Amino acid sequence: MSRAVFYFNTIYEGAANRNFFSAQRTVLGDWTALDAPSPLEILRSGRIATYQGNVNPFILDPSLPTRLFGLSVKAEESVPVEFEVGYLYPNPARDSVSFNLKGLRTGTTNITIYDVLGRSVGSYEASESVNTITLSHLSPAMYSVHIDGQSGTSRKTLIKIR
Repeated sequence: MSRAVFYFNTIYEGAANRNFFSAQRTVLGDWTALDAPSPLEILRSGRIATYQGNVNPFILDPSLPTRLFGLSVKAEESVPVEFEVGYLYPNPARDSVSFNLKGLRTGTTNITIYDVLGRSVGSYEASESVNTITLSHLSPAMYSVHIDGQSGTSRKTLIKIR
């Protein structure tokens, strides 16, 4: 819901209720930061994009509210972090992308890449420290990388270029 409100306020600024958005912006930002987009939400956004002509960028990149509106999660309300996923590098990427993982617990940690329509286009098993994913099977586009396991969950945006 919060990502839809951010999208509507950004794209349809003249039609949006500025008073509502101003009053709720911080709460919506906290909610967005604490509630990562689900695969179903990504799929729904991709289906809507076939009618609108674009995907909700707040679903593909949950850091947008923070960067666009200067919002941040309050430290006392944030979830304790033991599990840490580093930046994807290079990003944009051509042939492969790498990232660091720290704080893995026992059990499997999976990496799944989704296209803008919410379809899984690759699945991998993660390991502690540096993980490198080959991108040769992907077309140039924007992707959502989901890292899920007993240790935690993280979402990253990946841009594949020619």
